[in-house]
Amino acid sequence: MFINIYISSKNLKSLKLFTSFILKLVNNNKLISKTLIKNFQKKNKQKIFTVLKSPHVNKTAQTQFEYTLYKRQFTIFTNSSFKFIFFLKYFQENIFSDIKIKTKFRTNLKKNTSINFKSFSKSSTSLYLNYLDVLGELKF
Repeated sequence: MFINIYISSKNLKSLKLFTSFILKLVNNNKLISKTLIKNFQKKNKQKIFTVLKSPHVNKTAQTQFEYTLYKRQFTIFTNSSFKFIFFLKYFQENIFSDIKIKTKFRTNLKKNTSINFKSFSKSSTSLYLNYLDVLGELKF
């Protein structure tokens, strides 16, 4: 199963520490077996906003604040996805509280399959259509 992990934080040091932690967690084969990982750097978002100091319309009496939102993405293939997500959630709540994590799951199914419905009987065709219905709900 493929797991896409989107990580964002305002603190770059915390993000780098969490990234090294994820890489150590995945490379430790005792904890999670058969994993592959890809690391992507996402575009950083920089926000600047201005606050006026005086109640009058005076452009010279203003203060600017800015913050940067740093983002990274990991794509991980693992067979033991439940164990990995459990450890990820546990460490995110207890150690890395300033990091936001968003996960998406993908199964490694083929996208294009051709089906010959003439070779099926009525009962097997209805079962196969039910299977395709469930598969479509999982993908979308």
